[in-house]
Amino acid sequence: MKNTFFLTILLSAFLFSCSPGDSSANNSSAADYFPLKLSNYWTYNVDKAGTIDHDSIFVAKDTTINTFVYKKIESKIAPIGFMSNSLNNNELRIDGNKILLTGKPNLNFVTNIGINLSLSDFVIFKSGASANEILSSVSGTIDQVYNSYPITINYTLKSVAQGDLATYTSPNNATFNNVKAVNTILNIKVTTLLGPLPITVLEPQDVIVSTQYFAKNIGVVHANTVYNYNLSTGLGSNLGIPENGNQIINEFIDTYKVN
Repeated sequence: MKNTFFLTILLSAFLFSCSPGDSSANNSSAADYFPLKLSNYWTYNVDKAGTIDHDSIFVAKDTTINTFVYKKIESKIAPIGFMSNSLNNNELRIDGNKILLTGKPNLNFVTNIGINLSLSDFVIFKSGASANEILSSVSGTIDQVYNSYPITINYTLKSVAQGDLATYTSPNNATFNNVKAVNTILNIKVTTLLGPLPITVLEPQDVIVSTQYFAKNIGVVHANTVYNYNLSTGLGSNLGIPENGNQIINEFIDTYKVN
């Protein structure tokens, strides 16, 4: 009888210690890291090579796509930063520990050159992701004409979790707790025809690498985006494109209202 009693106590203690009642950062819902209630808004100071501009985005309305309810993200004026620009006029929804994007993000890495891509439930955030976990990946080919030249763009767009940060201090010296970072990466290869010959204009390169920092109970508090490309020697002048380009844009949270 004693043995049965002690066995019951041990089993109860084990089950209690393993119960899901533990609350930790890894168990947080995605909604904690990007609150998407109507009228929530975020404003950003955008640093573009030392020139400071301002972006703002807000949750405008509910919209239904294929029976799922999404939150429409809008801006009063066209945003400058990559993160705000990618979300503007597109839809987000929370699916458990994931934030899903549906729409057409701005993915230009040179003026008027990029990919016109429609995304459906592309994962931009996952609260329980491990470092270097690929959250979403889409690949394809796009044909278009640029300065009278036919060009073919082979692309891969992916989002990759970068792990958790107990505290994070952004380059503008603002500190945040419970932060999760995600990389959004666009890799492309560009080819064209010069006469009858196929020519590689751009070898496969990561032309956009953007890191977004999501802080609990706020949303994205900092986004660092690097645009970088190097064309094959001598081909830029034919297409009317600079042979290389590099630009870094930082979006720093300024004000916000979340419910």
